[in-house]
Amino acid sequence: MEYHQWGDLSRHLYSPLPEDEVRQIISQVVEGIVYMHEKGFIHRDLKPSNIMVISNGPYWSVKIADFGISKQRFLQESLNTVGVGTMGYAAPEQIGLSSNDVAMNDENSKPGFPADMWSMGILSMKLFTGQVPFKDLTTLSQYLSSSQEARALKLESPLKQNGASKISQNFIFDLLQVEPEKRMGAYQASLHEWLAKIGEVSDDVLNDGSNDLSL
Repeated sequence: MEYHQWGDLSRHLYSPLPEDEVRQIISQVVEGIVYMHEKGFIHRDLKPSNIMVISNGPYWSVKIADFGISKQRFLQESLNTVGVGTMGYAAPEQIGLSSNDVAMNDENSKPGFPADMWSMGILSMKLFTGQVPFKDLTTLSQYLSSSQEARALKLESPLKQNGASKISQNFIFDLLQVEPEKRMGAYQASLHEWLAKIGEVSDDVLNDGSNDLSL
């Protein structure tokens, strides 16, 4: 056991974080998830209380914790278990929902690696805005049944209000794709241009943010 005097990330989210600090945290979480996925493991419960703070802002160092419901992707059990995770952070397929707001029966749609990526998108929204975008089944179902354009606007509005750059908005939108197969994977996320800008001032921060999300 390791003792971390700063506790978990949820204890530090009193207000939305600056973009560079969000990027620091997400970059480290992505690195951990890349390693897990390469080894065949799905975390299945990514959220602030499962991320330990080694050093706090403005120069963050974090570690992923709580692997109690993690599963190996090649085990049949990991494909069939739904109803795990935490409401607000769990992917639609983890709680038995599809884009049509019906139970998912397709074996290929059962929770897998993309479930962690959805949670990563929700975590990013939480860090940027101080809130999760889907607090209950009703708001999540509305998002799932909306058009691509409506989903983009749902995410874009609070992010823009909190000064999130266009490139970060695109990063999050690529994670919060309804169809699991369309979500950005962990390795792909690690190479995303937004994460490559750690320590830099993005050009997107300097513009007026008037462009729509790329769909």
